[in-house]
Amino acid sequence: MLTVEEQLDRSQWSAAMRGLMLFDEARWFNDPAATYRAESKPYQLRVAYKLGFDVPESLVTNDKTADVPGLLGQKLAIKSVDTVLLSEGSRQHFGYTILTDWSDCIDMDFQAVPVTCQALLSPKLDLRVTLIGEHVWCSTVETDEGGVEGDWRLRPKAELIYKEHQLPAEIERKRVGVPT
Repeated sequence: MLTVEEQLDRSQWSAAMRGLMLFDEARWFNDPAATYRAESKPYQLRVAYKLGFDVPESLVTNDKTADVPGLLGQKLAIKSVDTVLLSEGSRQHFGYTILTDWSDCIDMDFQAVPVTCQALLSPKLDLRVTLIGEHVWCSTVETDEGGVEGDWRLRPKAELIYKEHQLPAEIERKRVGVPT
């Protein structure tokens, strides 16, 4: 349970960030409105699809009886709908991607909150893309064995290798359509 002071801190920092969104003529390195939008998995998937990227079959639900065509009987990536960062006393908990199958989702806890269920991409290559103005930088996140199965953020940092990666020109050009 958060103290009154902690609740005040959180509410006012959030309010300050939302207030910054009013400055729509400002030049931002990290536009607060764009950052908030980018944290939303449904928004990420919609933008990627509109830009012509292949996106895995996805469903946002908390209904254990949901019809999951294309996802039934195969491994899934279960993700939060938005970034999850929770505090418990002095400890913090972050929400990571979990690899499982639909039958593991059918328990009482699954109905508590909605989650993003996606067809598992395997093998996959994690890319970190940074866009500043017209400049694009891209690197892979991998290990000595190659791509990371599951959530790379769960690996010890010492195991991770970051390599410069050149995006295909047609992919770099797609950034023009990214809404801000």
